[in-house]
Amino acid sequence: MVAARMWWPGLLDAGWAGRYKAWLDKEFLQMARSTKAGFAVLSLAAIAMLGGCYLVSDDRAAQYRANPSPDMATLHESGEEIDNALTVTFDENLRMFTQDLGRAFYTNRPSRLTREPIPQP
Repeated sequence: MVAARMWWPGLLDAGWAGRYKAWLDKEFLQMARSTKAGFAVLSLAAIAMLGGCYLVSDDRAAQYRANPSPDMATLHESGEEIDNALTVTFDENLRMFTQDLGRAFYTNRPSRLTREPIPQP
């Protein structure tokens, strides 16, 4: 024991052993805390992965499955675009019909300024 004191004088001192034990306890507690925290985080991640989107309200998913594209009426047009196209079509048809009526009753006499070519007899 004397030889040990000669080489490591503070090894067998009660103060040094107490400080070393306190240091080990402190390190052990820090490691235990970090291990517990890591385990808690991993547990929450595993629960989230197992639960997935099931924890979120299922009504939104059911609504999406019922109508995945609610604004689209056809493959490339929404309801408003279809209404706009129908309005333009009906307007053009009405103008062409009144122009045809004018030609049928001879009230629409074409002049040289018309946009359409005038047929030559």
